[in-house]
Amino acid sequence: MKEQVENLLRNEKERIIASEKQKKEEHLISIGLIDEGTRTRVYQSSWSDSATYDEEKKTYYKESFGAVEVTDEEYAEICKYFPPKLDIFVENSKLGKEYPALSVISIICKVIGALIVLLAVIGLFFGISLATSGYSSETSLGIILIFSSLLCGMVFSLPFFAFSELIKVFIRIEINTRKSQGK
Repeated sequence: MKEQVENLLRNEKERIIASEKQKKEEHLISIGLIDEGTRTRVYQSSWSDSATYDEEKKTYYKESFGAVEVTDEEYAEICKYFPPKLDIFVENSKLGKEYPALSVISIICKVIGALIVLLAVIGLFFGISLATSGYSSETSLGIILIFSSLLCGMVFSLPFFAFSELIKVFIRIEINTRKSQGK
């Protein structure tokens, strides 16, 4: 095998092993298996309440405890009783639980946006039926109705969909900020 291919495969294997080790350690810490004798520095890009400045690396860090060392067999047994949770499902479930009013507002905005799109589609089909009726006055009215349905449907529904997603983004930012600060 060529040296480049070997290096690529070796680097990817090392990355996967490091990622799995980090997930394992985060899982053990999340269930309370903390080794207070092991401290690690978690570097961050900005200051926070409990951050300390590292003069050598010119960045902020927080000290955190490491997980208890366990064998692969022990970890497999732990996972039987305490399965690791997927972050995606945890974060999506937190959206509705921690901010129920904002979640309801987000859903309402999506429903309003969908209703506007539905009315625009109905107007579009009505405009098409008028445009193909054969009478000149109805044809021009149908063409106007087609264009106004398309334009108004897009202009008035997009802000509702955007606002709905914006609410979700702000909630996820808050959850991730709290998670990164260890709260």
